[in-house]
Amino acid sequence: MIFRSAEIKKFKPSVIYLPLIVAVVALSIAMIPEGLLELRNDTVFDLLMSILIQLVGGVFIAIAIVLPGVSFSQVLLVLGLHEPITSALGSLDIGALMGFIPLAVGTAAGIFLVTHFIEIALSKHPRESYLIIFGFILGSLPDLFPGLPTGWNIPFCFFTAVAGFLAIFFLSQREKA
Repeated sequence: MIFRSAEIKKFKPSVIYLPLIVAVVALSIAMIPEGLLELRNDTVFDLLMSILIQLVGGVFIAIAIVLPGVSFSQVLLVLGLHEPITSALGSLDIGALMGFIPLAVGTAAGIFLVTHFIEIALSKHPRESYLIIFGFILGSLPDLFPGLPTGWNIPFCFFTAVAGFLAIFFLSQREKA
């Protein structure tokens, strides 16, 4: 459906290289080491940097929420925030969760900015925008693909793949009408 939305009338090299480049970018996000930007509160400067990292990290989280193919959890891992947030949520530590207010503000603002940017991009450059989204989807496939099925999973996987394809096909046909 995304590829069809790009309304490609004739072949151009950008039809291949644009989604391919974006897929490589999406795949490379998974290679960023965990905890690259871990938060520190030792000094006032560290505290201010932690707040800035959370604000900017919130924008990256918004991108991960809005765009397909970018893992929300991977962004939290890269920022060094996954463990502190899950730990605070698991223990319902309100004090620790309050420390993530800049992250929440950055995420909320980022969602508005990213969706506004995507809306503009789709209206001014729809073909390229859809190809970029298609690239993010392609880049997310390795994370979604668990491996080759074995045994009784083979017919089940085949059935669910056909059912999913048919559902998307009929929904896209209905969308055309």
